[in-house]
Amino acid sequence: MNKLNNDLIKKTKKFFREEKILTVNQIALALKSSVVSARRHMKEWETFTSYNKKGRYYTLFEVPEFDKNGLWLYNDVFFTKHRNLKQTIVCLVRKSVNGLSSKEIGEIVGLDPSSFMHHFRDVPGICREKHQNRFVYFSDETAVYTKQREKKIIATQELKRFPSDTHAIIILVQFIKHPKISIQKLSEQIFSLGVKIKPEIIECFLEHHDLIKKKTVIKQ
Repeated sequence: MNKLNNDLIKKTKKFFREEKILTVNQIALALKSSVVSARRHMKEWETFTSYNKKGRYYTLFEVPEFDKNGLWLYNDVFFTKHRNLKQTIVCLVRKSVNGLSSKEIGEIVGLDPSSFMHHFRDVPGICREKHQNRFVYFSDETAVYTKQREKKIIATQELKRFPSDTHAIIILVQFIKHPKISIQKLSEQIFSLGVKIKPEIIECFLEHHDLIKKKTVIKQ
C-alpha cells in the first residue's frame, strides 16, 4: 500500500469517526474507491451495522456509547453491540427478570414489534408462552425459564390488584376530596360517579403510595 492510499484511509477513518455514522456509498466516496473495496476496509475496521433503516448505516467499533441493553441511538439510527437484532433480543429476553412481551421488546429496541416479532416464533435461546392473552418470551434454559415464569406469574397477580391509570387518577381525586372517609365509602363514592373499583384495589393502591396506614380497615 502506497503512502497516498494509506493517508487517504487515515483521512477517511478520521472523517468517519467525526461523522459517527455513514453509508457504504459515503465511505466509498471518501476512499475514492469502489463499494466492494470500501466494504473490505469496513470489515477490517470492524464496523457495526444499523439494525433499522434497512441496515444502511455503519459506525466504527470505537464510536458507539452503548447503554445497559447494549444499544446505541444516533440521529434515529439504532446500533447494537450484539451485532444484529436477533441476538440482541435473545440477550434481552435471557437477562430479563420475568420475561418480555412483544410490546416490551419493541419499546426497548425502538421498533414496532409487529414489523419483526413474527421472526421469533422458534429462535434458539428463547421460547414463548401466552400470558394474559399475549405472548411472553422467556429464556429456554430450564433454570432461568423457571425463575422468569414464576416471577411473571407473581407480577401478573400483583398487577391485578392495581387500578388502571385512569382509575388511579379517579381514586386520587376522590381521596383528596374525601381524605377522612373509609375505603368502603370511598369505593361507594367512586361508584356513584359511574366507575366500579373494588375496595381492596383502592386500599392496595393507596397503601402502595403510602397514603394510608398499612392496616386500614375496610369498614364504615
